[in-house]
Amino acid sequence: WFYTTYDGMAQRAGNDVLCVLVVGFHHQKGSQVEYSYPPMQGSVCPSWKYLPYLAIPDGAHRTQFGYVYFTLPEDKETADMLQDRKLFAVGCYRQLATQDLVFRDKEQTRATVLKSVVVVSRKPCFGFIKAKLFLVTEVYFAQKDFTETQLLEEFYDNMNDSLRASQGFKPYYYSVGLSLQPLVELFKSKLLMIFKLLLLEQRVLFHGFPPGAMCDLLMSVISIFPGLSDAICTTNYSSDEFGLPLSLTCQGSFFDPYLSLQQLDLVKKCQACGFIVGASNDLLRRQTDWVDAVVDVTTGEVLFYKDSLSSILALTTADLRFVDYLTHHVSDQMLEETQWEGSDDWIRAQFKLYLLSMLSCSLSLDEETWTDFSEDYIFQLRSKQHYLQWKETPNAAIADIEPRHPFHGQFTTADLRRQLSEL
Repeated sequence: WFYTTYDGMAQRAGNDVLCVLVVGFHHQKGSQVEYSYPPMQGSVCPSWKYLPYLAIPDGAHRTQFGYVYFTLPEDKETADMLQDRKLFAVGCYRQLATQDLVFRDKEQTRATVLKSVVVVSRKPCFGFIKAKLFLVTEVYFAQKDFTETQLLEEFYDNMNDSLRASQGFKPYYYSVGLSLQPLVELFKSKLLMIFKLLLLEQRVLFHGFPPGAMCDLLMSVISIFPGLSDAICTTNYSSDEFGLPLSLTCQGSFFDPYLSLQQLDLVKKCQACGFIVGASNDLLRRQTDWVDAVVDVTTGEVLFYKDSLSSILALTTADLRFVDYLTHHVSDQMLEETQWEGSDDWIRAQFKLYLLSMLSCSLSLDEETWTDFSEDYIFQLRSKQHYLQWKETPNAAIADIEPRHPFHGQFTTADLRRQLSEL
């Protein structure tokens, strides 16, 4: 169903979008690739064998339409989760009553037809691609004839023009459709806990339904880390004057916004020291032997399955001040949308300052400066691969950041109230 010739074709053309695919659900064979543009010839690509299960995610039959983000190995020979280089895919799926089809295949025996239109790209512009693909998928289904594919061919060319640097590609494409205010509203103080958790290179599962909302929320969390959205799945990126972005998926760890049930054994076998993945299947959440923490994107809960994490990630007094400051300004901004404080860019700026201050403190020989971030936490952070890699990266500008928590200060009655509210 998919072939190795995509690589040479895409490279010769200089395209960022490798292909547009249609994945259909067959009542006997399950999900399978039914169409590809450009047309493919050659031998089967072993590393993409999970693509059909990702394009039509778990629970897709329960909704009329939806979308999902996932990654694919760039290496055509192996599906190893720890590959350094990956490709990025967006799938938009819909259902249509079989009786409404203009052209009905004899094997379409179910009352509804379920298909997903997939774009595979070299750039992780999930939200940007989804916004365009969602509309194209809607029109493709409205034709009621899935043999009419000219629309998909034109879309392939259009997307390559949009993502080509010479045609005005913008870095903000990486964060299109990602809103941080809902994150603050949902998780509140736990958002900072999640932020610190992801810096510890643990095995973290984000779980929720529908898959699209879960993927958006996970990518929104990733976008809080400076520069990470365009660097999380590749080793080929440049650092700024502070040595950012941090390489949270360095050797021995990986990231994938959506994981299918069929991939669970593969994840267990890879023996990753850490990962950040998303899933919608309840079976993946119930089996807790393969994760250290679960972030429930429906309820806002964070569950730890590694005993030490709960104490290491306990928020300090200064941390709670930071959270209170964040939530207060976000609540105000939602009432008055024109102000800078509380906006998505403002939220990212606050987390960047928090991260830079913490990194500056971690370099200090005076361990008292670690207290506001938690001495146990800083001790753990300093042993992680991405931290050791960051120390070897040119980061001269970090010397200009005061080694102190942004909300350092004397304990007050307001701090006591905050601590009691966390109980």
